Amino acid sequence: MRARVVIRLARAVNATREFIEYPGVDFSNDLFATMKTHASFSHLQPPATFTLSGAERIRNPVRGAFLAGEVVLDGPSAKLFRITGTSLIALGVGLNVPFGILGATFHYPDILRQPTAAVLTQFHAGGVPLIATWYAFVAAALFLVPVALFVHDALATTSGQRASTIVRMATLAGIGAGVMQALGLIRWVFVVPVLARTFCDPTTSEPARAAAVGAFESLHQYAGVALGEHLGQLGTALWMVLIAGELTSRFAFARWLAWLGFASGGLITLGLVEGFATVIPFAVGVLGLATPVGYVGLSGWLVAIGVTFIRRAKASHR
Repeated sequence: MRARVVIRLARAVNATREFIEYPGVDFSNDLFATMKTHASFSHLQPPATFTLSGAERIRNPVRGAFLAGEVVLDGPSAKLFRITGTSLIALGVGLNVPFGILGATFHYPDILRQPTAAVLTQFHAGGVPLIATWYAFVAAALFLVPVALFVHDALATTSGQRASTIVRMATLAGIGAGVMQALGLIRWVFVVPVLARTFCDPTTSEPARAAAVGAFESLHQYAGVALGEHLGQLGTALWMVLIAGELTSRFAFARWLAWLGFASGGLITLGLVEGFATVIPFAVGVLGLATPVGYVGLSGWLVAIGVTFIRRAKASHR
């Protein structure tokens, strides 16, 4: 699957969107599916090499320079872009649906600052609907894994060769983030219900209740703080920052998308101090707002780049 270019202007645009002109230089179209959409080149049969006044040799429409800044995708590539864009939007929206329900029904995440006895009691009162909501949250977090793979394949397809080292690193970070966050959240589906039932059972002895509280706190510190929050958030921020940089610097996405990605990823990373505050006591202060604000930015960024992917797929049919 390779991208093709539609001729719009007899001059080229480089990766920094600066117009450059090299009159009389050969333009090679052997990477492109067709040039026939422009009347001047309707007689050409790829592969072909010809001289185009005002254009530089274009070996790759994304990594190098490309005419009029427009990359038009072939059928399979456009389909992958649509799937990638849709999955990004679904992730951006899907993360917020169970999170919002948990906030309304379980007072999450504020309830985690309450005594463990209050957490277990309220969880037990939530019953099956609360467990189902947590399961949906697990699924939403894990959905980052296929999304990272879709983005990887879309960018590799557009460049006409294997993905860059940065994209591959970002993909590993995204997969790791999805897995870590799912591992951290799944405790609310299969472990916490048992602990809450034990704690709230009137026949349970005090030592057993104390054991349930201790088990919850240990599990929360390891699966919640260490895996889900620290490693999961760190991987999410890394994936976000690396992909944001690549989309803007090499794939001509809008610059504001990069800055939104950088800012949101930075806030998510800054929010990791809350985890350290659980083992090294200090006042978090306003830094406690970094994570929620960062994830709001993440949601907006996911939807925005998803829309951009879909628009580029639609442009290929014009």
